[in-house]
Amino acid sequence: MAVDLQQRQQHWQQLIDQLRGEWARLPETERDWLRCQSQAIAVLQHQLYALFLAADGPARCQACAGSCCDSGHNHLTLINAVAALQAAALPEADFQRPCPFIGPAGCLLAVDWRPFNCIIFLCEPIEQALPPRQLRHFYQLEGALRDLYLQVEQRYQGGSRQGLLIGGGQHGRALLQRR
Repeated sequence: MAVDLQQRQQHWQQLIDQLRGEWARLPETERDWLRCQSQAIAVLQHQLYALFLAADGPARCQACAGSCCDSGHNHLTLINAVAALQAAALPEADFQRPCPFIGPAGCLLAVDWRPFNCIIFLCEPIEQALPPRQLRHFYQLEGALRDLYLQVEQRYQGGSRQGLLIGGGQHGRALLQRR
């Protein structure tokens, strides 16, 4: 198990180093596209997070000790990592935790660059706490957000919504290589 964690940590660091290098060599037009995309994603993610807050999400998550975060990990996507790196705000990943970006008080990632799978997930108690109109709005926003992530996935080899470790950083391929 310790070897697996160590290997995962090393693989993650290699991916982040690779991403930094690719960003440095990326044409300005591609950087601009990624910046615009990450800004549009951040706007929608904040709207989704506002609905999560309206459903008293943080208290509900604390009540179950964040078991959803224990079930999912390695979901940080290319666009999430790019945005966090550009803001110099990518926390150190700790692969000894169920999610490498969970801390004692919850998610260490800013709402702007939380993974797609994390920001759109509503457990049953949170979903039931939202009035029907807000729930419909949540799923409309989720659809729009999915479209933005899909554009990244279709544009870049490492852009999988499954995340860098699961789908984006395999086979030694360039992450920011256009398809």
